[in-house]
This record gives sequence, C-alpha cells and structure tokens, in this order.
Amino acid sequence: MKALQTVTAVILFLLTITSCRKDVTVTPSLVNPKAGKKFVQVDYMYDNVLDDVSKYTYDNSGRISSCIEPDYSYFFEYQSATKLMVTKKSNSDNSIARTIEATLNEKGFITSIITKDKSGVVLENTSITYDGEGYLVKHSTQAYGGSYGREYVIENGKLISGKKFNNGAQTGSMVYTVDASKENKQHFTAWGYWHSHNLFGKPLKYLPIEEKEFNAAGVLTWHSKDSYERDADGDVTKIITQFVSDGTTGVTTYKY
Repeated sequence: MKALQTVTAVILFLLTITSCRKDVTVTPSLVNPKAGKKFVQVDYMYDNVLDDVSKYTYDNSGRISSCIEPDYSYFFEYQSATKLMVTKKSNSDNSIARTIEATLNEKGFITSIITKDKSGVVLENTSITYDGEGYLVKHSTQAYGGSYGREYVIENGKLISGKKFNNGAQTGSMVYTVDASKENKQHFTAWGYWHSHNLFGKPLKYLPIEEKEFNAAGVLTWHSKDSYERDADGDVTKIITQFVSDGTTGVTTYKY
C-alpha cells in the first residue's frame, strides 16, 4: 500500500495517492460539502500496467465506510466526533493486519494517526497540521527507523512549495507549478491516506501541473508533470502523470 505525499504524489494517492492509503471522515461540519462528487473507484496504471484499484463505499451520513483494495480492505468506525477507528483486514482470510486510530478536530480533520499491528504494538505515529484556512500544511511520522515528514506552503489555495525532513533535518525541497485557470472541484489535498472529502482538510483551490524535488544540495532529484481530463460537470476523471525523471507514465482514473 502506498502512502500519499503531495498532490502529484497524492495524484498517485490521494494524486494523492494511488491507493486507499497514499507515498487518513466524520462530519460534524463539512469544509466544502458541495465541492466535487465522491469517488467510488480509483484505478492507477503505471506504464500501461494496472498497478492499483481502490473501491469506496459510504454510510448514510456520506462518510467513507470502507475502502477495498486487491489484497486488503479498510473498514471505518466513527466512534465519536473526535475518534475514528480504521481496521485493515486481509481479503484472503479476513484476518486483522493493522488498526489505525485517528483523532479528529472540530472540523472533522484528522490531526493524528496511530498505526498498530494485529498484536497492538505501535508501528507509526503521525501528526498532521492545518493552517488557519484549513489547508493541510504539515505531516510528520515517527516510526521505528526514525522520523520523516513534509511541510507545504499554500497561498490562496495554490500549492507553492515544500520541504522534506528526515529525523528532524531538512533533506530536500519541492517546487510546484499550478494551473490557476480552472478551480479544483475534487477533494485533493497536499497529502493524505484515503480519497476523502474532508478527513485531510480543505481541498486545494487549484491543482498542480508540475512538481520538482531537490536534495539538500539543491540538485534536482525528481520531476513530474500532470495533465487532467474532466467530465461535462468539470469533475476530474483522469490524471496523466509524466515522470520526466525516468521517462515513464502513470494514469489515475476516477469513477463517481
């Protein structure tokens, strides 16, 4: 399962990223309930080979109730306005593989994620920060091997730049080019675990069309470009990502 990173990576997610947990919805108050339709299926192809399929179902309140992938399924239990429990089960024998405990703020945004194995041992602890407008601007994960995370600069709904961190030290940076000619109707944020309409903050107002990543020395290490296909309502149906760095292509298809 791939964890979402930035929109271009979330485009492989959540952008992202693309799988149910891509590089974490209670609805006490939806941030933008009219924006975009809810995804029922997200397919990702890498160089013309189907790499991932995520299928979503929703409860009567419009909240994600399950996310089904080829090997594992995720089941969502909204225990209170501030607590969400997600159980990851194997599709082969229905055994529990992971439990994911999420804390929600007053807007229903996830602010922390604790991932445990089937024995209850903590594997990862992730904290998420939002700015005053509700945009996700930082995520940081502590795991056995150390810590890692990213920070984002978002201005007027545009993803501008970011920084990468490892064990507290900055290891790189990101720069984005945004298409400001069309406002985003989908629930794409800078990062996230699932394709959710409000778990990871306010959707970006505009979507990026290019991402460049640099190491600590300023050397270009990653370059990708995105183009979008939309239906008659202006909803994104496909994102075509050209990985300039290695000459390959990824295609994410959205069904509603």
